[in-house]
Amino acid sequence: MTTSKKSPYSLAIVYLLLAVLLYFLDSRGTLGSVHSATQALTTPVRSFLFNTKQNILSPLSVFSDSSKQEQRVKELEEKNASLSAQLAKLTGLQEENEKMRRLLGTDLPPSWQFATARVVTVTADTLVLTSDHAPQDDTSVITTKESGIFVGRVQEVKGKEVQILLPSHSSSKIPVIVRDSESGLRQASGIGVGRGGRAVLEQVLTSEQIKEGDLILTSGEGGVPEELLLGYVAEVSRVEGAAWQQAEIKSAVDLDDLDFVFFVTKF
Repeated sequence: MTTSKKSPYSLAIVYLLLAVLLYFLDSRGTLGSVHSATQALTTPVRSFLFNTKQNILSPLSVFSDSSKQEQRVKELEEKNASLSAQLAKLTGLQEENEKMRRLLGTDLPPSWQFATARVVTVTADTLVLTSDHAPQDDTSVITTKESGIFVGRVQEVKGKEVQILLPSHSSSKIPVIVRDSESGLRQASGIGVGRGGRAVLEQVLTSEQIKEGDLILTSGEGGVPEELLLGYVAEVSRVEGAAWQQAEIKSAVDLDDLDFVFFVTKF
């Protein structure tokens, strides 16, 4: 028994003729009803497939949006932290510049040079500062009002942290002079000696006249710049027949108000 097989060429010709026939019929509008029926059948299927896709992807999009939001929040927090740091630095620089302008407005010699430091902690006899400048030991530290006010001397430097000995420290001895508070005339000389929590004016001859309210200033000896206000004569003690008299020193510095001070790097 033999089976007739159609050659591939015959099938191709049949498909070609069928395609030409369909094209001809479609161009004549004959197949419009067939298109409508087919579309009516496939539309529900396409709608079902689309809704199924949306239902599957929607929960995943929540996680995607949440992740994007968290990343955005993180970026905004980092930006806010950076802006806060810049603002704090700018504020600090403005305060420092204001202090420096006040310093330059005093009657200190123009040849003197300074470096700024911020006060970190205050005790009865010491200050702890922080500064980008690393001063040498015994460098004088001042603050300002109308003129330079002596705060203390550098004792120790550890990185950016600097410890200052105040005139009240038990190891502090500062050569000083005394000037009349009204005339400005020099009245006496002596030494400001720390007594732990307070300072005393000592080695003042009894022949020299000092009184409460007189100015106590650095003499310029002992490596300390001259004419810096150390304090005021508070209470004079005299012993009859003694060669020396002494007085309590009232500090010219309000430690609670200190925020910036200055190293005298050159004088």
